[in-house]
Amino acid sequence: MCFEIFQAASGLARCVAGVLCCLFCGGPVLIIVGIVLLVSPNNRSGDVAQFNSAVTSYNKADAPILASTSMEVLSLPLTRTQQSITVQGDTNGVDSATHYVFSRSDNTFGGATEWPVSIQTPSVNKTLTWDIAWMKTVSKDLMCDSTHCTNDCSDNGNFQCSSGAMRSYCQTQFLGTYTDNSGSCYNGDVCGSCLYSGTLSRACVVIALDSDSVSKSSQYASCYYPFSEYDYSPSSGALTFEVMTENDPFIALQRLTDGSNDFGVTAAQQRAGGVVCLILGIALTVGIGIAGYCLFRRHQHAHHKTQTTAPPQVVVAHHVDGPVYTGQPVYEQQTQQPPASYPPQGYPAPQGYHQGYAPQAYQGGYPMHQFPPPPQYSPATADRPPQYGKPL
Repeated sequence: MCFEIFQAASGLARCVAGVLCCLFCGGPVLIIVGIVLLVSPNNRSGDVAQFNSAVTSYNKADAPILASTSMEVLSLPLTRTQQSITVQGDTNGVDSATHYVFSRSDNTFGGATEWPVSIQTPSVNKTLTWDIAWMKTVSKDLMCDSTHCTNDCSDNGNFQCSSGAMRSYCQTQFLGTYTDNSGSCYNGDVCGSCLYSGTLSRACVVIALDSDSVSKSSQYASCYYPFSEYDYSPSSGALTFEVMTENDPFIALQRLTDGSNDFGVTAAQQRAGGVVCLILGIALTVGIGIAGYCLFRRHQHAHHKTQTTAPPQVVVAHHVDGPVYTGQPVYEQQTQQPPASYPPQGYPAPQGYHQGYAPQAYQGGYPMHQFPPPPQYSPATADRPPQYGKPL
């Protein structure tokens, strides 16, 4: 029970840390991505133009010849079919295209290592031979595609394949050992390599063709990107053998898209994505900055309030007898009249006093023989204040 609670708490802590990391780092990352999208070149229009040009050239030169051509491999006839070329993703501006494929699927090829192909065109009859191993230890590059998508699978242009999914694909499909390149990868990326021992399952060879000659292609060994490998399966079964020409628009599509058959987003879509990322990044960064500033000001205000509302220090005064001195003696400035009877009752008459004589006030506001009020002392006075006795 305690262990489960601890696991839940640690999971929550990781989740909170991830959210905080995304909040603080997401803004700058989005800004960088937006800038990269805005300044990066977009080659889609050029790639589409090359593909459309390949379609036009193929339809004018190769297609008419192939429509009247027959082929055999190991004295077994190949079937000529005209197939549509499927372009993935955004097809805006992309010409529709078809191509001729000569193929045969059979399980009677029986371990051949030399593959003679007889080609008969309206003007040429020639046999070309390819050396292709029947069994081989293969290191196959595994690319991320929609079949092995693990994240953002609804986004046809930018889905993600995890390292675990590609490793599982290598082990289950090829019974091989997977070597990861860089962890998770995206659509069209080479995620890693799978090393396995297999039997030839698909071989597509390429020929160079014109009206009066035919030869093996010097540009491509295979019809599929990266144009240097044939397919080997860990289990023996039917073999598919194919022939295409090097001017085939399907080969051009594979070359221009690195095997993904997707030309990607347009320049306008890329710029729009860059602007959106830039705006979101700036908004997120500014929002986090304002929130941080407000929290800082709130903390400063709370700290200042705590200091100003601190309880006053208590000063303990020591009790002393007599009047308390609070400063310099304060004298009344107005002239006081002498008492009705002088000298006061109970006091002897001062020397030289005559009846009817009233003492005159002296400068300072007090009459003669009238004493000023006693000075006041504060508790801070170390000595006891003087005591006043009866007047003389």
